[in-house]
Amino acid sequence: MNVRAYTPEWESDWNEFCVECDEAWFLHTRDCIDYYLAHSPETVVDEVSFLITSAKEIQAICPLSLTETPTGRELSLGQSYAVRPAIVNESDRGIRKTLQKKIFERIDTLADEHDVSRTRMMFSPLSPSERESTRTHNYLQRFGYTDTSVNTRIIDLGKPRQRLWDEMRKGHRRNVSDAESDLTVTVFDQNSITRRDFATYEYLHYKAAGRRTRSERTFQIMYDWVKDGYGILVRAEYDDTVAGTAYFNVFGNGATYSSGANDPAVDLPVGHVIHWHVIKWLKEHDYEYYESGIQWPRGQVLVQPSQKQRDISYFKRGFGGFDVPLFRGVRYYDSDRASEDGSEKVEQFASQSFPP
Repeated sequence: MNVRAYTPEWESDWNEFCVECDEAWFLHTRDCIDYYLAHSPETVVDEVSFLITSAKEIQAICPLSLTETPTGRELSLGQSYAVRPAIVNESDRGIRKTLQKKIFERIDTLADEHDVSRTRMMFSPLSPSERESTRTHNYLQRFGYTDTSVNTRIIDLGKPRQRLWDEMRKGHRRNVSDAESDLTVTVFDQNSITRRDFATYEYLHYKAAGRRTRSERTFQIMYDWVKDGYGILVRAEYDDTVAGTAYFNVFGNGATYSSGANDPAVDLPVGHVIHWHVIKWLKEHDYEYYESGIQWPRGQVLVQPSQKQRDISYFKRGFGGFDVPLFRGVRYYDSDRASEDGSEKVEQFASQSFPP
């Protein structure tokens, strides 16, 4: 087995591996990796993704970037957690154990070579192996990672449409019923999207934030995702005004919410209507699972979400579904970085749990 740094000639094989591998999802693809590298280019020092091959066939992939942060270098994927490595389906327990050992040894070597103070990694809850798994533990801990897991919310789209409606929170159903007739909702996929339509999402994203929050390149990548069948854009209009837009990634038989923005001048529950429409659209197009997003916890020392994050979690929970583990972990290579991160989290925990 050979450990190889990723180079562009492997792009096609890498993406084909992602389609076939049960441990991979869209987050593993070159399309998604390019987005994270472009999101905050000023912080990404280099891409250090790698793959393991045998007889020129990919056995495992590991998306990874070397990122500069205010408190030191880390291995992650841009400013986000890196997605955990994906290993070929046919490998038996012994080969899988060997591949995992090689992967995490390579990560530790990269950390040493580049003076890295920590690595952050997470699982992909929509990969086939995770959806069908009875896994009850975070295997990253075996390789020295501190557990920072949270839960994420998944809706089973195999349920009858009426049941999906009934399982929504009562207030959500009322908001959808009250506003649905006032809004015209359009779903743009690879067969209908145009650059002009996509520009409304870009503009509203900028208008809602009051500033440009990420590079222009990321919007072009997201447009290309729709054209390639990896994304859909949903737009809600009120009279002649674009009241809200939302973007969703699709891959295999799963979908996940990516981002959205509403016009603050439109006083309607636009987000409620958009999410209900996308749930119906995904079901009609034979997707089986929709991940609405992380359910940020309270009272945890190592995970300290903001009030805004908890409010968003509450909103998403109102569309029904069930919680599943989103396993995550952080491995420290520097005692000062570990101490600084730990002290900061403990102070945040104490101030939030016991306010003055």
